[in-house]
Amino acid sequence: MAAWINKSDQLVIFAGESLFFYKMLPHVKKDTKKIELCHLNTWINYSLAFAKYIDLRIFSTPKIKRDVEELYRRNQLPQSFFDKLVFIDNKVDIPPFKETANDILQVLYVGRGARQKRVHLIAEIAKQMHQEGERIHFSFVGDVENIIPPDAREYVTLYGNVRDVTELHEIYMKADILILTSAYEGLPIVIMDMMARGKIVISTAVDGIPDYITHLDNGLLITEKDESKIIEQGIELLKLLITKPGLKREMGAKSYQYALKHFSGETFCQSYRKILT
Repeated sequence: MAAWINKSDQLVIFAGESLFFYKMLPHVKKDTKKIELCHLNTWINYSLAFAKYIDLRIFSTPKIKRDVEELYRRNQLPQSFFDKLVFIDNKVDIPPFKETANDILQVLYVGRGARQKRVHLIAEIAKQMHQEGERIHFSFVGDVENIIPPDAREYVTLYGNVRDVTELHEIYMKADILILTSAYEGLPIVIMDMMARGKIVISTAVDGIPDYITHLDNGLLITEKDESKIIEQGIELLKLLITKPGLKREMGAKSYQYALKHFSGETFCQSYRKILT
């Protein structure tokens, strides 16, 4: 990804996570401002060699920024390099708040069926809660059909890959909970989208997730590491929301307020205007 911006009489290159961008940096005129946008930490070791050419590095999560700061410390880079590191949240559309009134707790998974996501843990949570007769329903969006056991398909909803944005957002609005049991994550956009609709996120406390989700405040964190314990804690947290609807409403409202403050287009644009104007 790369863009050239003519800022008054100064040329600005805005790019990132691109071999072309890194390799061209030594050949760009010194008075050209070079800004990098980082969404992933997979590039940071490679890009270290080019850090001296970059005027500003923008990170979409605090976790990636911390990773680069640690890399700089290990390599004993001067403070001037640290001064070039900036964190700016991504943005999502935030609709007016609307409380969802479901007869039973509606839990949603959205994402790929990749091993990292550990969707089989959510399927096991759904199975055990179904066997216990809990008032709860699980739905899945994504290519996860082969991960969900055949017998479980009788009591869960499988949407498959939903490509229509309007339809996807309707599914978001019908849910109460987004559940993730990933082994590692950055900040999935679906977390931002669900918080922007006042939904509660239940997620494993991995990587950058705890920067956004505060346990028992605007969401719930699964802190166990062992997979069997993750299932147990996931069930425990869902039962908490079933038995305490007032807590669910309170956390949903706080989730929405967090999204308004951090993920709005106004906040996003103000942050970038300071850099680009």
